[in-house]
Amino acid sequence: MDEQVKDPEQEIQRLQRCINDLVSVLGLSAAWSGCEPSEIVASLVDALLRLLRLDIAYGRSKDPDGPIELARTDQSQKSLPHAKDVQATLSHWFGDDPQTWPARLTQPIGPQQISLYPLRLGLHAEIGVIVAGSQRADFPNETEKLILTIAANQAAIGLREAQLLSQQKRLASELDDGRRYTEESYRVVVETASDAIISIDDRGLIVFANPATAKIFGYTTAELAGKPLTILMPEYMRELHQSGFKKYLATGQRHINWQGTELTALRRNGEEFAVEVSFGELNRDGHKTFTGILRDISKRKQAEQEMRRGEAFLAQAQHLSRMGGYSWRVATNEITGSEEFFNIYEIAPPLTPARLRARVHPDDLTLYEKMVEEAGNGGNDFEWQYRLLMPDHSIKYLHAVAHATRDEHGQLEYIAAVQDVTDRHLSQEALNKARTELAHVSRVMTLGTLTASIAHEIRQPLAAAVTDAKTCSRWLGRDQPDVAEAREATSRLVKDLTRASEIISRISSLFKKEAPKRESINVNEAVEEMIVLLRGEARAHKISIQVDLADDLPRVLADPVQLQQVLMNLILNAIDAMKSLSNPAVLTITSRREDSGQILISVSDTGIGLAPEQTEQIFAAFFTSKAQGTGMGLTISRSIIESHGGRLWATSHAGAGATFQFTLPVEDTREQAA
Repeated sequence: MDEQVKDPEQEIQRLQRCINDLVSVLGLSAAWSGCEPSEIVASLVDALLRLLRLDIAYGRSKDPDGPIELARTDQSQKSLPHAKDVQATLSHWFGDDPQTWPARLTQPIGPQQISLYPLRLGLHAEIGVIVAGSQRADFPNETEKLILTIAANQAAIGLREAQLLSQQKRLASELDDGRRYTEESYRVVVETASDAIISIDDRGLIVFANPATAKIFGYTTAELAGKPLTILMPEYMRELHQSGFKKYLATGQRHINWQGTELTALRRNGEEFAVEVSFGELNRDGHKTFTGILRDISKRKQAEQEMRRGEAFLAQAQHLSRMGGYSWRVATNEITGSEEFFNIYEIAPPLTPARLRARVHPDDLTLYEKMVEEAGNGGNDFEWQYRLLMPDHSIKYLHAVAHATRDEHGQLEYIAAVQDVTDRHLSQEALNKARTELAHVSRVMTLGTLTASIAHEIRQPLAAAVTDAKTCSRWLGRDQPDVAEAREATSRLVKDLTRASEIISRISSLFKKEAPKRESINVNEAVEEMIVLLRGEARAHKISIQVDLADDLPRVLADPVQLQQVLMNLILNAIDAMKSLSNPAVLTITSRREDSGQILISVSDTGIGLAPEQTEQIFAAFFTSKAQGTGMGLTISRSIIESHGGRLWATSHAGAGATFQFTLPVEDTREQAA
């Protein structure tokens, strides 16, 4: 890993990017099949520039028809010089011999300092080189090094195969034209071949070795002449070879045909390496000779090992992050998935759209089918969340991200990653439940401080109701009852009792332990209800309340009890900040619509104010400036507002007091987001 990542979400996103890049790099070799070396270099440079977001990508390949050299720069970086100038600059800095190149180099290109990271294609750069450059000072990190190494190995294999394919095509074309090689042309082909070509007689002695043999094994042709072929084998293989060769000669077989056999060879310096051997027999004048091609495949083996390491890393990363990958060819509906993808779906090969669809939760089928249809008709990247209904009736929650690309035939193909986020979803549900429990406890504790204010608010309408009842009784008790006056007194009685009932209902709603319920509400009405409920508390401390609520505000989709909780918390905090002051205390509550379309509610006081460093600190759990405070009120309030898609923050006044503000998205915006 590049660094210790503290945020799991960031780590998951980093792994997603790494997995996508590795999949793209590993998929390059398939796209290179049958391509010319120039096409391979161009696609490699373009892929690295895009995948690693490089500023500079450079590739060079040796070719019998002439060197292939290509540079690309990030077109968005206007300050970078032209690609041809970059190409000339790199050649000047690094020189012609890649063996002497530094592992990393930082040089100015244009006005920017560029970190350059070169990689050789082949053990001695005999195939070519690539250079990746970025303005980042820490480039490359470990993940980027892995991707670049795998890309270099893939490119080395692809270029070597392309060169061999090109050579085979030339030979095949000449044969198809009926041309026959002369001994001179045969000599030229043998001497210029990059593989070792060796001939031995029926005694197993070397009678011919081409120049490439010296480069591969370290012996000159003169040193090999007359030596047994076993000189090129490890000690433990020599006796086995000799006994097998003698047995073959003794049986009188007419032909020997070793095609593409992989063996272990030995260099002059004692290094063992893998070779691919193809031998054929020629019988002239009763004497058998055997000529074979020995191809050094140590680089290919190393590349395969790196590829297996990359695949193992990818599989482990998928397992740890519970993320599976798959590809979908839209035209043929061919789907290929990783091992973790099968584990997530709990399904065995083969993969078909119908089998995947059968796993989707019935309630999510409409969304799933719409996504599949849009993906098949489009070609854009997409992301969605859906559920699976498993055979044991359990439910899995999945998060999928797909990248659209084109295969070698130009057909639309998606490379996707699917992550099982069931644990995260269940954890979020548990967190929401705990948050609801904590909010309920906070409401109960806060309401305990409102007992006197509530008693005062209820006492006033009840006292008025008693007076109206007595008045009504007196009007009706006359010798000639005054029905009109009695009716008016009765009307006032009903109004006073209704007011008391509403106050009790609001208090009861705050006491109820219910799960959050979103509904369309008027924010101004919620503010006015809380002012009625808390006006007695403000009046008891000689605090005046000023209200400036904008007209015709759009409605919001919110839980009314939770919104009342936030308003009550902010208003009570403002009252607490001013109740010990001798100066005139004013509590101001405003509402308005922002240019962004959201509604802004503001609660300001003229109290003791906040220190600048406390404007964010007060929202931390268990932080409080009150002697009897719990330090959870503002934490819960911010959590409630953020769960509604809004934001809660505080600012300190230059003079005295502070302002708490929060935003809520309007109802139409919330519906679009949903």
